[in-house]
Amino acid sequence: MTFLVTDSSGAVVGSGNGEFISGDDDRVAIPGVEPGSTISVREIKVPEGVVLNGIPKTIKISDDGANILRFYNKKVGTLVVRKLDKISKEPLSGVQFE
Repeated sequence: MTFLVTDSSGAVVGSGNGEFISGDDDRVAIPGVEPGSTISVREIKVPEGVVLNGIPKTIKISDDGANILRFYNKKVGTLVVRKLDKISKEPLSGVQFE
């Protein structure tokens, strides 16, 4: 997943245009953030099959090292519609849905 990280003025954080990509452990470490600063993080890219959560989250950086934001995602749903014969429960051939 890719996140856009900005400070309270809207300036991007870091050297990669503010973009940070999560690792194999689904975590992102953002070095060099000053204690007392306010950081905004927004998810901008997710893997196929996952719903993007574009709502930014904000955190004021503390100096105790416990600065964690969590993003929760949902998988894309699937709907299968079938038309079955009432008696045999077998699929009806040639059925079209409008």
